[in-house]
Amino acid sequence: MGGLRRRRGWRVAAAGLVLLLALTLVAPAATAQQGQAGGDADAVQRLEELERQMEALQREMRELRRQITGETAVGEIEATVTGDTATGDAATGDEPPPLVPRPVTPVPEPEVAVAEAGAAPWEVGYREGGGGFYVRSPDGDFQFRQLGYVQFVGSLFNDDFERPDSPGDFSIRRARVDWLADFYDRYQIFVEFDGGPGSVPGSSDFALVEAKLTADLNAEGTLQFVGGKFVSPFSTEDLLSSRSQDTIERYMALNSLFLLPATDVQFGAMLRGYALDRRLEVMAGVFNGNGRANDNLSDDNGDKELQLKLNYRLAADPGALKLGLGFDHSNEAAQSLQLRGLTFTPWVAVPVVGTRRGITADFQVARGPLSFRGEGLYFDFEDADAELAGGFVQGARFLWGDSMDGLQALVRVETAAIDSPLLSGEEGDRLDAVTLGLNWFWGGSFRLQTHAIGEHYNGLSTLPAGSTRVEGDGWKPYLLSQLQIKF
Repeated sequence: MGGLRRRRGWRVAAAGLVLLLALTLVAPAATAQQGQAGGDADAVQRLEELERQMEALQREMRELRRQITGETAVGEIEATVTGDTATGDAATGDEPPPLVPRPVTPVPEPEVAVAEAGAAPWEVGYREGGGGFYVRSPDGDFQFRQLGYVQFVGSLFNDDFERPDSPGDFSIRRARVDWLADFYDRYQIFVEFDGGPGSVPGSSDFALVEAKLTADLNAEGTLQFVGGKFVSPFSTEDLLSSRSQDTIERYMALNSLFLLPATDVQFGAMLRGYALDRRLEVMAGVFNGNGRANDNLSDDNGDKELQLKLNYRLAADPGALKLGLGFDHSNEAAQSLQLRGLTFTPWVAVPVVGTRRGITADFQVARGPLSFRGEGLYFDFEDADAELAGGFVQGARFLWGDSMDGLQALVRVETAAIDSPLLSGEEGDRLDAVTLGLNWFWGGSFRLQTHAIGEHYNGLSTLPAGSTRVEGDGWKPYLLSQLQIKF
């Protein structure tokens, strides 16, 4: 009996639904036709008939609802048919039985939060003047930058430079790509690769130059840890990237150290601290002692190399006078200490081995278009009874503009000397040089350097005749030019 009632109830409900749809479709059409024709009697009669049938169906459904207690389907169908979500009937006062609530299935929260509408987007752009491309998060906690530069060199050598590429050549001096990633204003990763010329004829290197992590050890950023492969802090001239160097090559005494190899890029760890409103900088590090920029050798110096560097700026102004003092201690494997000019043509050489102690001092100051800087170094190879000394002073002035768009003139005077009992008689031991240069900047990304250089040799070469070397003594003039493009 209950099943029969339920089937009857569903048939009545279905019939009611069909009737409601018919009413919904016919009533608007009939109403519109009545308004347009001035009152169609047939349409009015059909509408009244449908309304009577609807009322009869509703009464029958209420009767069935009272008979079938506890059923939720009828109540749900009625609410759907009448379009009323209330469970009571205001016209008749009938109170229907309570409906059984449907179970609610919870919707799981998404694992990845979706960004709210209107959230700030990541910033992507390019810093003009060679500042590189960057991507930065909306909150500034993450930033990624890509930079790079290429240096194309043309040279016109002196006839006394007995080189295989004399009287001149073209070459790529640097072709480097840099990546920097900053996290939470406390951590930075820096990686640099070089694709410049290789050391073997017909080859090219693609070598890891630097890969370092810098981490702030306190909230103020006045104490930092630096680890990995990076330029050791002994020389301020060496710390200045080639992309920002006023001259095409660094000074001769420093290059003589690089060729040992010594100082320069090394594997190591360093602490760096700031004080006195960051005007005082102290760096102390321990390194493998390899000193090879493009090589990535494992540790081959059991004694390690220790370095300490102090920098002090007299005022907060970035152009104020800055003084630097550095110390170095290491043990050298048996090798050759050579003096070479700014073309890296060898001249004199002496063997060195054992303990090496060094000191360097530097200064720099800038006032408007004028700038002055200089650096000197001294090394004592006490076990080999040899010494190396040298340095430079430089003055530069922008004739117009600045390093974004401008023309700069410079003068640099430098010297390098070896003191060794193995050098005597007619053999030279000191090399002096004067550089007159013009640097033309445009767009911040392009720089053309043209430098006329004169080198003076105070004696003859110690290298055998027929090898690559400098022939004779006296002044040797030549020309270097370099075009740099950076981003």
